[in-house]
Amino acid sequence: MARRAAFIDSLQAEQTPLLLLEGGSFFSRIVSDARFENITSWLEMERLGYAAVTLGEREFIEWTLAESLLTSRDLPVVCSNVERLVGDDWVPVGSRYQIAEVNGVRFGIMSVITGDHITDRVIDSAGGRIRVLPPMETTREVAALLRQKADVVVLLGYLNSPLLEEYAATFEDVDVIVGGHMTRNKKKPYLVGSTIVNLSGTRGQHIGVTQLTITPKNELVKIDGENVTFTKDYPENPAVAKIAQNAKDETRRLRKERNLRRRQAAQAERAKRKGAATRLKQD
Repeated sequence: MARRAAFIDSLQAEQTPLLLLEGGSFFSRIVSDARFENITSWLEMERLGYAAVTLGEREFIEWTLAESLLTSRDLPVVCSNVERLVGDDWVPVGSRYQIAEVNGVRFGIMSVITGDHITDRVIDSAGGRIRVLPPMETTREVAALLRQKADVVVLLGYLNSPLLEEYAATFEDVDVIVGGHMTRNKKKPYLVGSTIVNLSGTRGQHIGVTQLTITPKNELVKIDGENVTFTKDYPENPAVAKIAQNAKDETRRLRKERNLRRRQAAQAERAKRKGAATRLKQD
């Protein structure tokens, strides 16, 4: 997190025109105990000014926390094909799309996730309060709508690699597809037909960089960029590093407390069984 912040802060200091996007599953793999780490990640994206963030499998696993942040904070969340139950009504998780303008160019941003990433088990753990709409139909519908509203249509695709490239070849209204939750990653963006695709990797170790050169008439004339891997010697934002470390320390504390409670409960259960066995023997 601190290295990513340093990278983005440096670009913003140079006044580089940026469109910051997050492809999902930025919550920790440590379920429940990492609450403060997850909140910290959410707040840091707010600080950096992300234009759109989609939720992935990890956020839906931790739906109670994700929904709380969604409804109480200002981070622009986009989930085109996931809805949540509010009262008796199904409404989009965040919004179905976002329009963001950078240097006079209008970017229409949407996202899709497939049902294999939001399984029935995940939906049940959310109390049945989320549902997934058909991803291909949603992509076709929302991309066509954005084609009328934006100069560049961007899809945040929580899809496996072959399916992501299938979407790139199928939907002509989509100009750019970004995928970031997979272990497979590319060094730079590439073309599938006329669609730009960038796979930037997972676990927060990478950041995808897609550079677009667009004429005053909003015509795309050049694609460039090289994805960045944050090695241990990459500089950090000191303030963010301190906040992140505090959150990690809190995760470790909570995990230790939970493990202690489990051991104490196990010891109490063993003592109870031993006492019952002794009484039975005496009888």
